[in-house]
Order: sequence, then C-alpha cells, then structure tokens
Amino acid sequence: MLLISPHIDDAFLSLQSFIVDSSVRNQIVNVFSFSNFSLSNISLPNEVSLLRKKEEMKIASYFGNVDVLFLDLPDCLLRGYTTPWISDTKQILSKEKFLIDKLYHLIFNIKYDGLMLFPLSVANHVDHIICQIVGNKFLDKGFEVGFYLEIPYKFKVNFNVFPKPFMNTQKTLLFSEKEIVRKSYSSQFNPSNILGFYGETITQMVDLGHDPTISEEIYYFDTNFWVDSCWKKGVNRGQIFI
Repeated sequence: MLLISPHIDDAFLSLQSFIVDSSVRNQIVNVFSFSNFSLSNISLPNEVSLLRKKEEMKIASYFGNVDVLFLDLPDCLLRGYTTPWISDTKQILSKEKFLIDKLYHLIFNIKYDGLMLFPLSVANHVDHIICQIVGNKFLDKGFEVGFYLEIPYKFKVNFNVFPKPFMNTQKTLLFSEKEIVRKSYSSQFNPSNILGFYGETITQMVDLGHDPTISEEIYYFDTNFWVDSCWKKGVNRGQIFI
C-alpha cells in the first residue's frame, strides 16, 4: 500500500493495524513534513522537522514492514495560514491550485501501481483537504484509491451527515496497542492527555480499568464525491466535525 500522510504521524496513528497486518511492504509518503509545530522547547522549522522525522523513523523501525518518504513541503502555518481549519473546499481549490497539481505529480512520479490510501479530511484541516483532493484526482483517473478516517479526528465526526461509501474496510486493535504509537510522537501530543486525543467514551473505559478496542477504517468511493465546498448530498464540510 502507498499511504499518503499529510503530516508526520497521520498514517501511523490512523492505519497502524492495516500496516501491521499487511503481508507486503508498505510505503508512507509524508507530504507536509516541513513544520514548526511542536510541544517541545524548539520552534525553528529545520529543528522541529528533524525531531519529527526521528520520531517517525523510530516507529517505522519498530513495525519493520514500511518505508518512509518525506516530501518536505511546508505545512499550512508556514504557508501563511493563521489557522489550519478551513471548511470551504472551493476556497482551497482556488488558493492552492499550484500546490495541488504539484502534489499530484510528485505522487504520480512514485510510479506505484497498487492501492493508494489518502486521508478523508474529516477534520477540515487544510493540509488534509489538499491530500484528499489529490486522492480524488487519482480516483477520477482510474487508480485504485481508498480514503482513511484520520485518528484522532474521527472521534468527533458527525456520521449522520457523513457520505456513504460503496465499501469500507475496518480493523480494530486494543487501546494499549494504539498507545504505543501515540506516545511515540511526544513532540505532538501530551502523553497524559488521553481525553483530548481519543474522546470521552474511551477515556471512561480506561479509567475503569478496561482495554477498549479502537477502530481504524478505510472508505472506498466509486466516483469523485466532492462538488466544490459541499458533499454531493448537499452537506457543507462545516457540519461534519463536531
């Protein structure tokens, strides 16, 4: 599988069980891997990016069946955005046309002929939306494409307004197994802030001493399912993330 990860950590956080269970070697493509976002005491993009890459390669070596590629495109906060949360796809299509085309060709030139997995951009993060738009371009051109629900964002998705795929694949793993990955990205997540990462139900089960399961999901659509800033069903992106 070719796993398109908007940022360092997205693919492993969202697709850990698919990676572990895979019988073939996978490749993660970290798109916006040049960043200055970190909970550590460093803030220079070069230093932050190096730290995050070390975290990614450590978890990659832990699982062993995955190669990692860094495209080193700057993330949205280094491209002049004051917030990463954008619900208007039409605005992104207009503003980021050059970047969308560039990313499409960068991925195309990898020359991968198997399943390609892109983020479904459920949280309206501009970098995730750009990757999802590129995924739709590949889908429209007949490539084998799936879209994964990003963790932790999927725990706040309003599935009542979510578009229905023609097929979906689901894998589950224990909370304790998922925590191995989450805690590996210490520059991005407070290891003690479980509630802020997963959500209330899982946190309550952990507090009661249980080891709940966490679901990872891939959705498959037969055609491009976006129309400008709305779902074909007429649902605005702003209604998805609650």
